[in-house]
Amino acid sequence: MVAWGIVMTIMAFVKNFSQLMTARFLLGAFESGFAPGIIFYLTKWYKKSEQNYRISLFFAGAAIAGAFNSFLAFSITSLDGKFGLNGWQWLFMIDGVVTVIIAFLSYFIFPDYAETATWLTENERKLAIERIRLDTGESAYSTHFDKFQIIQAFKDLKIYIFMVIYFCIVVILFSFAFFIPSIVNGLGFNTVISQLLSSPPFIFGCISSIIIAKLSGRYKVYGPYLIFNLLISMMGYILLIVPSDTTSLKYIGACIAGLGIFACIPTSLTWLTSNLAGDSKRAVGSAMMIAWGNIGGVVSGQLYRSSDAPAYKTGHSVALSLLAVAVILSIIQYYLLNRANKYKLKDPERFLKGLNEEEVMNLGDLHPSFIYSL
Repeated sequence: MVAWGIVMTIMAFVKNFSQLMTARFLLGAFESGFAPGIIFYLTKWYKKSEQNYRISLFFAGAAIAGAFNSFLAFSITSLDGKFGLNGWQWLFMIDGVVTVIIAFLSYFIFPDYAETATWLTENERKLAIERIRLDTGESAYSTHFDKFQIIQAFKDLKIYIFMVIYFCIVVILFSFAFFIPSIVNGLGFNTVISQLLSSPPFIFGCISSIIIAKLSGRYKVYGPYLIFNLLISMMGYILLIVPSDTTSLKYIGACIAGLGIFACIPTSLTWLTSNLAGDSKRAVGSAMMIAWGNIGGVVSGQLYRSSDAPAYKTGHSVALSLLAVAVILSIIQYYLLNRANKYKLKDPERFLKGLNEEEVMNLGDLHPSFIYSL
């Protein structure tokens, strides 16, 4: 993140298009490891039932930022002309400098693992390690680099299903976050009011993320809550698509869409990480899911075209279709994981047949003692 912040600061002083594209490439390259790194880090400290709440808090920060970014951007760009800098230069520079400072401090504050946390007592360190070990399962617990686990990650069908689900969600979320001012403006509000009315959907999304995270953690299920939120978001997009002259109904549809879609990101990520055992496999699996999902950011920018204004039916219809795909795949994933659990409980020896002791210890989430979270 230090490198990301430095590049962001440099972008404030870029002079030509080629330099801008180079800086933008480096910005994306340095930022790419941030989200999967955060998700992986949280899985090292919290049990499966505790992860969704923590991941939701992380993404709730992004939702709150989305709610207030227009206001902050307006405030910072008001510095236009100060010290000979344009408003956009101030925006890049302040964002970059703050990121560098926070990243530098976090290096000294956050330990890699409980094993290396100097601020924990010996008993606290043992407790932190054992609670994760017991939650994961002795045979599935692993903190060392394991080439076998990495290979298993690339061969695991459930990771690829999660990747497609996450891709659908990200396309919808990014397009919603980017174009909500335009969507609201298309309902008949002026530019200023549109910016103000763009905040409530983010706030509702933040609240729903926390509530769903608490409930899913308490009952230790994720698939049903993910499907529920996808269906809620579908209701919102249906209200946006259905022909109506009622502006309030359309705006309620936008709020409902945000209410459902924001909670889908942390819930889908937690559903994945809680079903991967071994640090190497969990790290690679999370990176695969987030990397593939980020391609959705490229697609999302094409959903809402100015030629479709003010109704944006094409964008809403594509979003609704992707939600339907995500629901179907989530149901399939739930069925496959539930079936695998039944096999593990019914005949655990079938998973160990023909394997030596070392191979058994490297099974990770394939080990019969590891029960998948539904």
